[in-house]
Amino acid sequence: MGRRLGVGELEWRCARTRLSSMNKHLASLVVAGIVSVSGVGLVVTPSASASSATGTLAVKSAVVSCKPAPIVNSGVPRRNAQSVFTYLVRQGATRQAAAGVLGNLNRETCGSFSPSVSSGGAMPSVGLVGWTNSRRVAMQSQARRERVAWTDLQFQTRYLVSELKSNFPRTWSMLKSTKSVDVAARTFHDQFEFSNDYAMYRDGITTTRVVPARAWYAVFANLRV
Repeated sequence: MGRRLGVGELEWRCARTRLSSMNKHLASLVVAGIVSVSGVGLVVTPSASASSATGTLAVKSAVVSCKPAPIVNSGVPRRNAQSVFTYLVRQGATRQAAAGVLGNLNRETCGSFSPSVSSGGAMPSVGLVGWTNSRRVAMQSQARRERVAWTDLQFQTRYLVSELKSNFPRTWSMLKSTKSVDVAARTFHDQFEFSNDYAMYRDGITTTRVVPARAWYAVFANLRV
């Protein structure tokens, strides 16, 4: 078993809710093979398909409030992040903008970059960007029309860009022009993601999304695409 992580090293969007309902990122990591549930709490288990896992987060009460994990610049998370980054840049996004998007996806998948993440339940949020409600239905319906699994990374990346171009043209225009990682991360969140991070943290989305975006930019700024 790996090292025991402090309660400040992992984050799920449903922090401060009861453990029984804190399912978004917990379920995401379970589906991704990074987290399993044991009698002592959440067990993060290293594996070839879940290289971001490094230890155990012990849950001592029914209320959990954690800090975000740093980016995982190796294994599956890096490969998937690089794939998304490359596609965005090839479609016309600036490198800074692509990194801003990665910062948000880093948050939505709790660092796993797994397209299979799902909160479960009757109205789950799923995939790289946490598609919910009618947007989730539309994404999964498109996958059926294309006869591909909605969990396919390439499909979700294509669908993300298609959704931006069709339904969020102002956001897409920004992603094609901005030279600021911070602006990209914040604007993508405010216009596309609509999370409750502002209500949960004093620094809003700085720690949860902007800082990871900066880190991913440092990784991929000079990537040949």
